[in-house]
Amino acid sequence: MDDKKLGDIVDRLQVFLPFFYRKVLAWHKNSEGYNPGHYMVMGILMHKGPMSMSELGRKICASKPGTTFLTDRLIEDGKLERTYDSSDRRIINVSLTEKGKAFMRTHRIEEKEEMKKNFSKISDEDLEELCASLNKIREIFMKVCEEDKNAKQEP
Repeated sequence: MDDKKLGDIVDRLQVFLPFFYRKVLAWHKNSEGYNPGHYMVMGILMHKGPMSMSELGRKICASKPGTTFLTDRLIEDGKLERTYDSSDRRIINVSLTEKGKAFMRTHRIEEKEEMKKNFSKISDEDLEELCASLNKIREIFMKVCEEDKNAKQEP
């Protein structure tokens, strides 16, 4: 694909993603003041389980200071806990606490209901098209993730 076409795709994503967070997930800002990065950290740990700070940083595509910033707030609030790896004390692992897991279960239910409410205003035809488009986007993003994973494994 030529560079102009790739540039157009990136431009559209740069417009779409902030719009999605502001309009579709606008309710996300709760009284605790978490941003999407905090939810991403908790969501990944909820889905994948405990992991090292380095691995978490790779999964959220954040620098070490960025990952620390997000996790420090969640640790302070009792949603995450930090432990040293038993086989290598240089490795710091993070995991959701029971409080964090309960928060995420409630959050997921609220998030789903809010999104359903937002999308209920759209025609069935548009929703079918959106569903098909999201499936295709997911398929494409999974290919990108696989390519990234394979590139990191090459010598």
